[in-house]
Amino acid sequence: MKWCFAFLICTFNSLILFEQGYAQWTSTNGPPGGYVWSLVVNETTLYAGTQHGLFSSTNYGATWNLINSGLPVVEIRSLLVNGANIFAGTWGKGIYLSTNNGESWNPANTGKDDPNTDAFTVIGSNMFAGGPTGAFRSTDNGTSWTAINAGLNSSYLIPYVKSLATDGLYLYAGLIEGGVYRSNDNGKSWTSIKAYNSNDDVPCLFMHGTDLFAVDYQGVSHTSDLGASWTSSRSPGIDTTGVSALAASGSTLFAGTYSGIFRSTNNGIDWIGVSTGLGNIHVFSLCALSKWLFAGTSDSIWQRPLAEIVTKVNSERQEPLSLSCLKQNFPNPFNPTTTIQFSLQKASFVTLKVFNLLGKEVAILLSDHLEAGTHSTQWNAVNIPSGVYFYRLQTGSLFQTKSLVVLK
Repeated sequence: MKWCFAFLICTFNSLILFEQGYAQWTSTNGPPGGYVWSLVVNETTLYAGTQHGLFSSTNYGATWNLINSGLPVVEIRSLLVNGANIFAGTWGKGIYLSTNNGESWNPANTGKDDPNTDAFTVIGSNMFAGGPTGAFRSTDNGTSWTAINAGLNSSYLIPYVKSLATDGLYLYAGLIEGGVYRSNDNGKSWTSIKAYNSNDDVPCLFMHGTDLFAVDYQGVSHTSDLGASWTSSRSPGIDTTGVSALAASGSTLFAGTYSGIFRSTNNGIDWIGVSTGLGNIHVFSLCALSKWLFAGTSDSIWQRPLAEIVTKVNSERQEPLSLSCLKQNFPNPFNPTTTIQFSLQKASFVTLKVFNLLGKEVAILLSDHLEAGTHSTQWNAVNIPSGVYFYRLQTGSLFQTKSLVVLK
């Protein structure tokens, strides 16, 4: 009778968890043991860089295959999928490239003396790698690399680039004891956009829409204006001292930490734990694929249906995003005038500003309370030099940003 009673309690509690959307995580069938440093997706294939090499799964984690032909059995700290090419950043053996989906590998280290690689990103035909000796760029698909550290500063003699991110136009670098830097010329020059403070490491950068998220000693923060201003995402619901990975599915953000996984549905302002059933709470990597969220921990990979943890939220803080829609200016490029159009679902106080590449405000186009409906305004850039600029619409506490080009 006692066993039956306990079973009923357990079943009842499970039903409550299911009803609230907190069904449990389950472990996949691999990879076997060791830290899972990196998770990336190429169409329907999931790649995992681990302490014991590189693994792939084509059936959502049901089975895993070791794909190390020509690749040393070492720690794979970072991965980048660029079309048919896969780059693996190892710890101690340099960078390796596969052009056949991981069936075979070849070294790709010419010009990069540092054997350790922590981060990758790509902008068009330019590939970027970061590690203990700074940032490197390759313009020939990894055949050769060039150091691009001019302007990067940290308390280290050589800047340690721990994380990289891009919005397709700008390159961002997160440094160990150095803050966050931005480059608009593929790393030829850098501008500090988040100053260094004591013990200010930036182990993770993540682009979500037009927002750049950065993890540092203050927690998780984000910028919508190229780093001109930052909004702190620190919340009592998240372990801000140990965030190691960020991911997203739609408008929902996920953070992997040393104490489990957290979810935010209002652009990182508030976080709640979603770690029920997670057998290992030391999370180092996250990745969304199809209907699943995958988490790489210190010993395995776990999975959970996104439908269980992605929900609609009616937060007032999130409301402005659903109230406004900022459209691309027309014409673009332009000289000297262009029209910017946006729509409001209900009356709101709106500001529309233009910023240059350094994040400096160059024009205020609107600052007024407007009724619901479609609105438009013109910008006359007759006295503005040619270049790329950004226009930012603010409704409430959130922003929408797009780029435009003045061409004279």
